[in-house]
Amino acid sequence: MSTIIGFSVIIISGILLSKTNLAIAYLICIVPIRMYTGGYHAKTYFKCNVVFGLLFLLNILMFQYIVENELEIQLCITTLLSFCIIERFAPVENENKKLTSRQKKKYKKISIVLFIIYYFISILFLSKQIEYGVIILLVLNTVSILILEVKINETNKIQSIKKNC
Repeated sequence: MSTIIGFSVIIISGILLSKTNLAIAYLICIVPIRMYTGGYHAKTYFKCNVVFGLLFLLNILMFQYIVENELEIQLCITTLLSFCIIERFAPVENENKKLTSRQKKKYKKISIVLFIIYYFISILFLSKQIEYGVIILLVLNTVSILILEVKINETNKIQSIKKNC
């Protein structure tokens, strides 16, 4: 049910912003890669849907800024940093979804393959002046930020434990 609500929030936002096609492209890209990379997970379904919706809106704002200022090449370059994050840290486990070592290896490979496929599709789109390439790159960056958020929180928890010992 929460997934349907989250998808509906994105589609309705896309319709209201006259960006329905971008909303669909966003969902097509973010859902598969997030399934395998993991990353930040909200504690409640409500918060999950709010964060999901806000991330989409932020991506639309960034999309408009990048397209208006012709920053596609810079986005391609910075997205390579996202590859480093995904390659190093994915998959990120969730306390509700523990992974076996076999699953971790499989999910890492799938995450990397999806990243590479999405990256080259985005480059192809951009080379043909198709703006969907920008939203694909923004999705890859968003996923890496969601991974980093978890890793930073894990580091902070470890440091907090060490201080208390």
